[in-house]
Amino acid sequence: MTLPPSAPHPTGGGIEGYLDVAGNGTVSGWVWDPAAPDQPVRIDLFVGERRRLTLVADHFRRDLVAAGKGDGRHGFAYTLPEPPRPGQPLRVLVTGTDVELFGPPDEWPGEIPMPPLEMIRTVGLQSEQELVENGRGTLHVCRRFGQLRPDGHVLDVGCGIGRLAIPLTRFLGPSGSYDGLDVIREMIEWSNAHIAPGRDQFRFHHLDVHNAFYNPGGTTRASEYRFPFPDASFTLAFLGSVFTHLLPPELERYLSEIARVLQPGGRCLISYFVLENGALKRPEGKSSLLDFKREGAGYRTAFEVPEQGVAYEESYIRGLYTRFGLSICEPIRWGPQDLVVAARLESPTPARGS
Repeated sequence: MTLPPSAPHPTGGGIEGYLDVAGNGTVSGWVWDPAAPDQPVRIDLFVGERRRLTLVADHFRRDLVAAGKGDGRHGFAYTLPEPPRPGQPLRVLVTGTDVELFGPPDEWPGEIPMPPLEMIRTVGLQSEQELVENGRGTLHVCRRFGQLRPDGHVLDVGCGIGRLAIPLTRFLGPSGSYDGLDVIREMIEWSNAHIAPGRDQFRFHHLDVHNAFYNPGGTTRASEYRFPFPDASFTLAFLGSVFTHLLPPELERYLSEIARVLQPGGRCLISYFVLENGALKRPEGKSSLLDFKREGAGYRTAFEVPEQGVAYEESYIRGLYTRFGLSICEPIRWGPQDLVVAARLESPTPARGS
């Protein structure tokens, strides 16, 4: 057997593991703690949000020995007496922690048609397969870093054509919910026609704000927009490639609104182009195709239409999070776009003018 990729502790610790199987009432896989290499790890099996039982991962596996995972006694397998009901995914967490084990990506929902190729390309993807891979990866990030659970309440700003919504239809349970916002009306109409029917907890809203690049005919200033949701409505807010197209007044307004609609302890996952002293922060050996040479106060732009690409100084970002009562879950995760994960504190400071 080829050893599957390990799944490290989502908050930066050393626990590793993998779910080989998680379906039809059966879970199997392995989990290993390098700090105690020959000691078995205890795990909790959840059905949806309910913990069903605790297991000891102490089954011997030769592939673990070959991979240098202690004495190899770190496997587990269990089948429930009755399989879970639809909408109740099986989940495995290391006992006493928030470390969740992950396995192969869920099957893409076949009952939802693929969006038209021109819509896929509008959001920067080139094919149906790339949409599937991007959507699976986005859900994985939300589960790992956003601590998303089946009963979570998700706000997806810049939801596009459902790259996150579509895989969430297989993950969120009946007590969970999803709200998507986007400035491109055609994408919202497509999502309402093909994703929302039969799923009352999935809702898509047209965000008719002005953006010189994506929505030049928008009727509302983004710097004045109030999200159409009550305070503390969501456990997770996701914004992928949104703040890379907003100038400071719009970004500040959106971030204050995110703090407002998040529940205490809820998380936001937001991608940026992050600058340090005017230069993009890149992983060693990595470079960017974008040249942010047009300078503003705390930010730079790369194109004649500024909203086509905006990068922000790390110090400016950190200052805004402090101002709005959002605590960054370190570290910032560097990539083609840089991911900032944060948690809402008990009482975020309202934005001036809110």
